[in-house]
Amino acid sequence: MLSDSKLQHIIAAVVYIALNAKPNAVRGPEICKAQNLPERYLESDLQQLVHYGILRSVRGPKGGYVLAKERRNITLADIYKGIGVENAETIKNGITDALKRAEDKYSEELSKTTVEQLCAQTSQSDAQKQKPDFTI
Repeated sequence: MLSDSKLQHIIAAVVYIALNAKPNAVRGPEICKAQNLPERYLESDLQQLVHYGILRSVRGPKGGYVLAKERRNITLADIYKGIGVENAETIKNGITDALKRAEDKYSEELSKTTVEQLCAQTSQSDAQKQKPDFTI
């Protein structure tokens, strides 16, 4: 099963792409560097998101990743499903009813949050960090 830490890195990567993929695509190593990760740490996960239709891969010298659809139309549940977590869970034997209910609730909460909302929170946080201080 995917660790919470890895899932957070993947979500952060999608948000990073959403914020930085204009005018050029964002390269995988740049995404990893922004999170202090090894250069190719997220590559297979980003490719899974390409296959799932969340990201689009751009070839060439200015290649990298861009969002495949508008960020307001990408939920955390989409990302969760896109990296194959849902499929991995369905093949596990002996999953308990309590675990299934927790997973459903988790997916429900992820479905309510869009990449757009995370971008807005990130932008607000950055703006607050950059407020001038006029205290004497």
